[in-house]
Amino acid sequence: MSTYKTFHQNTINKMLHVFCIPIIMVTTLNFFSYLNIRLSNNKGNKLGSKIIHGFDEYNFDKIIALLFPVYYFINYSLEIGIYMSIFILFLYNFAKIWRNNDIQWLKHSIVYFMAAWVIQFIGHAIEGNRPAFLTSVKMTIFEAPLYTLNYMVSFSNDI
Repeated sequence: MSTYKTFHQNTINKMLHVFCIPIIMVTTLNFFSYLNIRLSNNKGNKLGSKIIHGFDEYNFDKIIALLFPVYYFINYSLEIGIYMSIFILFLYNFAKIWRNNDIQWLKHSIVYFMAAWVIQFIGHAIEGNRPAFLTSVKMTIFEAPLYTLNYMVSFSNDI
């Protein structure tokens, strides 16, 4: 996390990231909701010895929202894992509400996703530092959301 922080020292750049990273996360969840795994729930299909009933479609946004916090529990601490789980659950629910209430959610997600990235590049131009994702995809995927939440609520000085 200390490496990620070195890419974000300017106050304007930090604020732009705090605004844009959640937008990128929500829109990414929206994109992943478009992908799904279908399991037939016909009476003849079995999983082990149990017949599958009920859910026959699993969207990737649910899978990501469930598995993403595992990274923080494993690589950081129980406290950070709990905070990030709550943050991701909030973003997941926000994305779901958005999709349920905006018939053009996919189009709007694309626009907001691209705008958020452009704004972050502007922030890095203001700071005079390259974006962290040019150094590490891991930082982009996992450290950026943690940095954002930490900057917003300052829950831990140990990061």
